[in-house]
Amino acid sequence: MYALTKRYSLVLLCALSILLISSCDNNKTSHAISIEGMATAEGPFFEGPNTFQANFKLTESSNWDKSWQLNTLKKGGAKSLIVTCNDSSTFDLYNSVSVQLLAKDLPMISLGAMSKLPEGANSIEIELSNEADITNYLKADKITVILDVDFKNEDYTEQLQFPLSLNLNVEL
Repeated sequence: MYALTKRYSLVLLCALSILLISSCDNNKTSHAISIEGMATAEGPFFEGPNTFQANFKLTESSNWDKSWQLNTLKKGGAKSLIVTCNDSSTFDLYNSVSVQLLAKDLPMISLGAMSKLPEGANSIEIELSNEADITNYLKADKITVILDVDFKNEDYTEQLQFPLSLNLNVEL
């Protein structure tokens, strides 16, 4: 009986040790980060998809703590992108909007799209793929958001801009 109790005690001690060791490695902290930018393109704009670009630096976000370092970034994910018309126009002029992400030496990845734009809306929020691991993109010095806006009709404006707010989750 004593040997059986001793064996169970040893197994319990090993299990607790493994649990303690594995919990020590879980010192990640999650943060919600929002980066503001402006997607721009030069006209004229033709019926169909037209490409707009906005460059971002994660470290320039107002929520980025200056003590954080990009090389300590453990995981990054995209939550949403808020796109606003820069003037009094609405998204009634467009059929759809899609979002891709690009960084130096990394392939372009698709993050999301909105194919049914709300009628009369001056601003839209596109839910982005939470499955896309964008950690390496966020570690880059600069990331580029590509916004493909599908125009219903031609527009001969010289330049158009869309203010953007890119909402991210990061683990440091």
